[in-house]
Amino acid sequence: MERKVCICGAGTMGRGITMAVAGHGISAILFDSNPDILSGAAAQIERELAQEVEKKRISAIEKEKMIGLISYGQSLQDCRAPLIIEAIIEKIEAKSALFLELARVNSGETIFATNTSSLSVTQIAERTYFPDRIIGLHFSILLTE
Repeated sequence: MERKVCICGAGTMGRGITMAVAGHGISAILFDSNPDILSGAAAQIERELAQEVEKKRISAIEKEKMIGLISYGQSLQDCRAPLIIEAIIEKIEAKSALFLELARVNSGETIFATNTSSLSVTQIAERTYFPDRIIGLHFSILLTE
């Protein structure tokens, strides 16, 4: 199976998940339909990884490997992966609609994970035709100085 994850939503949580995925040597696609948010996220990831090097938490080589594993997408066509993690607005309708759109460009085996901490995963899944491929996968991102 291909080692690739698509993360939808380039806010704080999406950026953190993207860096965690790349930090484990897995290709990550960070998707956001807003080009300004996406370019801002790319710049922020670069800054955060540079800080990690300065603090000697990672090496410069590790930073470059992580950057090389991260790609950015603004089109749903860019969001093809065996695992998709959404980190978008906390609205059931938005999450379900995103999964339905992404199902059209992905295989019938793609797993869709919601990062929600406040909504029912079951209710999100019920709004799709593939509830058996929807999971809850919550991340906590530790922000340090």
